[in-house]
Amino acid sequence: MTDSGKKNFISASDIAIIGLLSALLVAGKFALQFISNVEIVSPLIIIFTCSLGMKRTLPAVLIFCLLDNFLYLFSFLVTIQYFFHFPLLCILTKLIIRDKSPNFKYNIIFIFFAGFMALCFWIETPVINELAGFTKFMPTMIAGIPFMIPMLITNTVVIAVLYLPLCKTINRVSYRIIGDRNSKVKREVDKTY
Repeated sequence: MTDSGKKNFISASDIAIIGLLSALLVAGKFALQFISNVEIVSPLIIIFTCSLGMKRTLPAVLIFCLLDNFLYLFSFLVTIQYFFHFPLLCILTKLIIRDKSPNFKYNIIFIFFAGFMALCFWIETPVINELAGFTKFMPTMIAGIPFMIPMLITNTVVIAVLYLPLCKTINRVSYRIIGDRNSKVKREVDKTY
């Protein structure tokens, strides 16, 4: 128990949601793997964190990073980058959104944030390679430009188009079906139904 008297544990519904979110992240990556560097994982992490909170999203992200090693060829550098980048994305999203409901202002903020995090991913790759002693920073960074551009475009477009509708839908489902008392749209859903 915490000082405020609330129990601080993960419920059975939280475990089910974490498993579902992990599966959605893995399926999203798998569905778009045939298009070079077009990825849906970063926008989904932003949307999940905004609507379901870090308590549920961060474990799902860590499970996704772990499963990625079993589903694709194991790469030590990619593993390090995934376990650094995606949890950091989740934490920074939580710091930006705090406990406010998704709205148009946050949609604009997260469009720029998704683009910024795509650029960070592009910079992280040569930094990790340089620190590991595999390649030099500048040649790797220059070689990554054609791969960064589609990632930057898809991250910003997906957030621009899907952020508000998915956040609101996930919040409604979370409140109505799961009975999540912490849902950010409780009053909105009660007015709608």
